Amino acid sequence: MPFEFLKNNDSDQPDDKVDSTPGLSKILGSYPISIYLILINIIIFLLVLILDGYENVWKFGSLNYVLVGEKFEIYRFFTAIFLHGHEIHIILNMFSLFMVGPFIEHVFGKVNFFVLYMVTGVMGCVASFYINFPDISSHEHGAPEAVGASGAIFGIVGGFTIFLIMNKSRLVDKIRLRLLQNIAIVLVLNLAFGFFSGLPIDNAGHIGGLLAGGFLGFFLRPEIFGYQKLNVAIPAALILLGLLLLSFIWSTWRYISSYSELSGWGYLFP
Repeated sequence: MPFEFLKNNDSDQPDDKVDSTPGLSKILGSYPISIYLILINIIIFLLVLILDGYENVWKFGSLNYVLVGEKFEIYRFFTAIFLHGHEIHIILNMFSLFMVGPFIEHVFGKVNFFVLYMVTGVMGCVASFYINFPDISSHEHGAPEAVGASGAIFGIVGGFTIFLIMNKSRLVDKIRLRLLQNIAIVLVLNLAFGFFSGLPIDNAGHIGGLLAGGFLGFFLRPEIFGYQKLNVAIPAALILLGLLLLSFIWSTWRYISSYSELSGWGYLFP
């Protein structure tokens, strides 16, 4: 992907901070992580649709406020990022991720991008839970809930916005300002749609992800300038990946043991 917005061919002049140990980047190959994320989201959406329908997405790990507040099913802070409420929801989110994800990933590098995506997605869920926390005395099956990748998408946009602001001297001014204007338009339109559409859009999750992404943007080092990843980047990515896998294992066990047709097999799934 060309980076004509860099001044003086910065991307072609790495300094002594170049990362000589690509780690996870080498394992994942040449495909952007954002493409893997899109495929995973689509596969999970289709599985939910086939198994029980997205109207029962709470069975698969949505951010169900009652189940988190009463039963402490904290794995839902991770699994909710990969669940969606209907076809339009996943189409809009995956289109947005496809449009901005690979570009931002190329700026920060695969590992940094994964950390940015996961942390901001979880923080979006945390913000959604604590801001929208309802009366948990209601029944769990009809409780308010939140799903979607939009908190993480707002997060990577927030991190990229900080990148554009902090690296003003190394970017072509005209293109940098145009990117900032486009980001502002996208954010304003999404937030306005959430506030005024009348649909149950979770702006708390959007804002939480955006602020978390902006904060992380101060610490992430853009690999297109030749910077080495932070020492904590790969351990953080591995920890987040482990927590994500454990969350999906927990969610799968919960579905099989409590909500699916197999739930009667108590001797296998107590």
